[in-house]
Amino acid sequence: MEDQDDSIAELARELYELYVLAGSPSLNSLVRRTRGPEGKGGMSRSTIQEKLKGVSMPKLEQLISLVEAITRHSQEIGISLPDDVTDVQTWRLKWYAMAQALGDSRGRRSRASQASQALDIAEVNSKEESTKTLGVNRPNEAITVVELLALDCNPRFLQAGQAIAIEYLIRLWSDDPLPVILGASLIGVDGEEYYDVNRDLGVVLQPKVMLYKRQLRVSASAPAGPYRLIGAVWHPKIGGDRMADLDRGYVVRVLSDGRQVPN
Repeated sequence: MEDQDDSIAELARELYELYVLAGSPSLNSLVRRTRGPEGKGGMSRSTIQEKLKGVSMPKLEQLISLVEAITRHSQEIGISLPDDVTDVQTWRLKWYAMAQALGDSRGRRSRASQASQALDIAEVNSKEESTKTLGVNRPNEAITVVELLALDCNPRFLQAGQAIAIEYLIRLWSDDPLPVILGASLIGVDGEEYYDVNRDLGVVLQPKVMLYKRQLRVSASAPAGPYRLIGAVWHPKIGGDRMADLDRGYVVRVLSDGRQVPN
């Protein structure tokens, strides 16, 4: 637990340094600046305070939202900050490094727990069968677990027919690489789900934490509105065994024709 606290605290310390460099904006101003283009959503005062103090681990989108809000505040009051402390991609990498550190600190306990669960399942099955662990047929001595640690996309505001880039942060607990398919879909508020099977990507997971990327083109027939982003890891193909999945919630918005994409 101490290692986990240290990695979260280190990221919070760097975020707080940015906050101070930007003139220590009020929590209320940060609440306003983390809201969407229509003034909806955003982070609460208590959540912002927690992330600045390192009380809890921020989600990737929370960290990026805070960095962008603090940066906008500094620009509006005339404080010029170095590019290296406001660069969003740099902060993404910091978040991924924290996620990897957290995974390393809990790794042995997590793997032991997953292995124990898998062996319990195996005892119920016939001795001739392979152990089934999260849908993967493996012998007892080769437990395989896939963790989808984070899912992100860019851009988040776009027109129907355009494509988004999706990033998967995946940890593979295994002694060997594992071929999988990265699946993705968007679900509208009406429950309609949109896929892009032409861009479902086959990759070979490595037995460590790594970042993998694919694209998804939004259907030209998708109506304007918010969409939930769903990511999944399948083995050996789509429709086979779903190793892991993650629902990011309504992080994508399809804009109506003629509406400008927010900066």
